[in-house]
Amino acid sequence: NAIFIDVGAATNGTGTQASPYNNWYSARDAVQLTDRYIYIKGKMIPDGTDSTTMSDPIKCLILKSPFGGRTSEAQRLTIRNWPSFVGGIDGGGQTDVAGFAIDALASFTNTVKYITFRRLEATNLDSSTAGLANGKTYFLRTRGDSVETVANITTERITVNGAISGTTAAVAMWFVEGGENLKVWRWTVQNLTYATRSDFVFMFECYRGQNISIQRCTCESNSGGIYQKSGVANQDTVGISARFNLFKGASIRLATLTGRWIQSYHIVQNNIFSTTDQRIDYPPVAFDMANFNTVSVGQHISNNVFYDYNYSALGDITVYDTNFEKFISYNNIHQKSRCPFRLQTGSLAAEIIDYNHYEFTSVTDPDFRYQSNSAISLAAFQANTGFASNATIGDPLFTNEAAGDFTLASGSPALTSGVSGTPKGAHLAAFITVGAN
Repeated sequence: NAIFIDVGAATNGTGTQASPYNNWYSARDAVQLTDRYIYIKGKMIPDGTDSTTMSDPIKCLILKSPFGGRTSEAQRLTIRNWPSFVGGIDGGGQTDVAGFAIDALASFTNTVKYITFRRLEATNLDSSTAGLANGKTYFLRTRGDSVETVANITTERITVNGAISGTTAAVAMWFVEGGENLKVWRWTVQNLTYATRSDFVFMFECYRGQNISIQRCTCESNSGGIYQKSGVANQDTVGISARFNLFKGASIRLATLTGRWIQSYHIVQNNIFSTTDQRIDYPPVAFDMANFNTVSVGQHISNNVFYDYNYSALGDITVYDTNFEKFISYNNIHQKSRCPFRLQTGSLAAEIIDYNHYEFTSVTDPDFRYQSNSAISLAAFQANTGFASNATIGDPLFTNEAAGDFTLASGSPALTSGVSGTPKGAHLAAFITVGAN
């Protein structure tokens, strides 16, 4: 129950291992509900056969109706590299070229569920044409009319190396418009390029999504990180759970469009946010944009490392607007931090901000901002809010933070000063298998 593609094959075969197809389109049209694998050898170049999808005039590889109708894990279809070979997509030097697209609004009569993309590479993607109204280059774009329409989509060990954005709209390597039970596991994203400073290029961007797991990914410089643009109406479910990721100059932006729903129960745990060379004017973790249709509760931020973010008065964790409640932050380490928290007027009723570690010696005028745009000291923050009574201060004694080693050395004040005597900062044993490789 497998279909084989060898991009380098001289002739187009029948899709078997002995006689593989030499293009995506033949394989795509041959898919049956009983198929479990599509194996790809070599880099496929979208040639314009599929040239429009989701209002975007961009060359891509569309998954059409034979990919729909899967109703259980037993029917899961995996699209992956041919074992021992590189498989994936290359832009081929073209402009306006992207990767895979699943459009459940236009191309399917059934729901699209239980599809996995594994061990694939995407290189030289492009949406640089001036004036491209909605063009978004991506490795994967999915769209459904509800979160149930596109669900149980998994991406594992994906490498994106090289993409350029020419639009002023946000661009993401996986762009979701409606979906649930989505997994972004062990991606490596690097060398994403902005045409202008106002562009945003993200690893993952989501409209109307819930139950999204993002784990063990590496976002290198110019990789944007994670952006949840809107949640799901009247749903008390987990929005995004981001754990064990390396954000090297990237960020997590949990936001919403005006008048749309913001998801509750975001989890940001055991991540490392280091360096400021991507978008220094945007915080490592931000809750953004007002006028929600609901209140967002249960924002959980714990056991992260925030290293060397000290741009103006923006905080490592910044809450810009109203309607966030029961914010929880503990066991984080903020090093070389000018402003660990910026929680603006009316922003939230925080539940816990405690057991965090702060080291300010390398920056000027460290401050906290809580329910005000005015800076206050840690002592004043403690006195005015009742929070941070168990905070610790000083060098956390990382093993070698300059080299990216944020393990805690012997004698670190953060080793046993977390909640119930636990270590602060990221639990780094889990990072052994981070990234696609």
